[in-house]
Amino acid sequence: MTHHIRQQHLYLELSGTEPDGQLMQRLIPDLLYEKLFPALEKVFDQSVPAGKLLKIDRLDIDAGSIPIDHMDKELTGVIIREMARVLKEMSSIQTKEQNPDGHVVIRNSDEDTSGIFLYFLETGKLPWHFSLTDKKPLNEVVIEAVRDIMKGSNNHQFINKIKQTLSDKSALVRLGNQFPETFLTELLNLIAPSVSELSGKILSSGEMLQFSVAARDAFTKSILAAAFSYFSYAESPSGDGFRSHLLRTFPEIQGVTPTLKKLLNSGAKQENRKSGQDILNFVKPIPEILPDTEPVYIRNAGLILLHPFLPGFFESLHVSQDAELLNPEKALQLLGYLVSGNHKTPEYELVLPKILCGIPVNKPLMTDNPVDEQESAEGITLLKAVIGHWEALRDTSPDGLRGSFLYRPGKLSRSEEDGWVLQVESRSWDILLDQLPWGIAMIKLPWMREMLRVEWNY
Repeated sequence: MTHHIRQQHLYLELSGTEPDGQLMQRLIPDLLYEKLFPALEKVFDQSVPAGKLLKIDRLDIDAGSIPIDHMDKELTGVIIREMARVLKEMSSIQTKEQNPDGHVVIRNSDEDTSGIFLYFLETGKLPWHFSLTDKKPLNEVVIEAVRDIMKGSNNHQFINKIKQTLSDKSALVRLGNQFPETFLTELLNLIAPSVSELSGKILSSGEMLQFSVAARDAFTKSILAAAFSYFSYAESPSGDGFRSHLLRTFPEIQGVTPTLKKLLNSGAKQENRKSGQDILNFVKPIPEILPDTEPVYIRNAGLILLHPFLPGFFESLHVSQDAELLNPEKALQLLGYLVSGNHKTPEYELVLPKILCGIPVNKPLMTDNPVDEQESAEGITLLKAVIGHWEALRDTSPDGLRGSFLYRPGKLSRSEEDGWVLQVESRSWDILLDQLPWGIAMIKLPWMREMLRVEWNY
């Protein structure tokens, strides 16, 4: 099981000398990561029933007084015993009287996963309390949860929520561009079977064979986009309603043959419906993207170490010219590759790259731009150049640089006064940053709209 703590504060009052305080500063980080966190994970595993989610707004643990020379041995044990006691009480809460302020929430994990899916469609980000840990992609995790939800008696609640979410054009665009066809097809079948049946007949028609692969893919995306668009505004989605919707929007769907149009017309009911519009005109237009004030927890915070090399890197690949990004979405994928080594990075991993590219973090990606072999080779060359200039790394490999520094947790937050601020989680080997030959406290690449301030303690 995976557990998440949004913020944790350890307050220590030390009675001792200044060297004692310095010793404690060095001791605490290793104590937390090597002993306390693994022990907390075991307690959390034992405290939450399978298939349930326990959310706690705030939890205070008093560890009492511990002699400084016993800190390493006793602190973890004291915290764990008290944590286990408190969690046992909280996990047994059944009524509002026991939890009048709603500070403790217990619900099914499937409901939480569906909420995460809708949050991603709305924002392009994952909430702080969620991460993919068992190597399943987001689409597999989501579709498993939706299958279970649709079997339950409250499935109408999820249907209403997804209809409301997809009424926003940016969410509809993100659904079509960030999830594979197999996911979209099954999701449509689960939430609107009659609409799915008609779209399936169209897409399996023999007429599709005469299209090129590229045209077939484009047509499939158009049909699925139309299906989810229709679903988002129809009070009672039906096959006949979807057929009428498609007939009205045919001028906007490229590559449709007369035979497929005939297929749609066959059996269509002549209904008095409002005039047709563009496929997506039934949903709200993509609004002007406003700055986001909600903190974002990321895993690629170390990417900022590469900032002096990025302008030349992008220009060599013809992604930028004269301080302007020519292909921003390709730039995002290149930044994703530098950290992970993956040729395609999902949008929820691109929050920091969006900031470094001057792109609003809520703006949906419109195209699919995976990194090709030439671009990946240039990326490795960049990482080797960083290692070559940073003498403290010596014989470190590109993957070693990624694992030690680039793939690092961090928190992005924003305010009107300071703009974006990145706080990077420290590690003991960050002392090597003392020998980094360039600064990282303030970053502004030529195409960035504003400065990024970095807080990295080492």
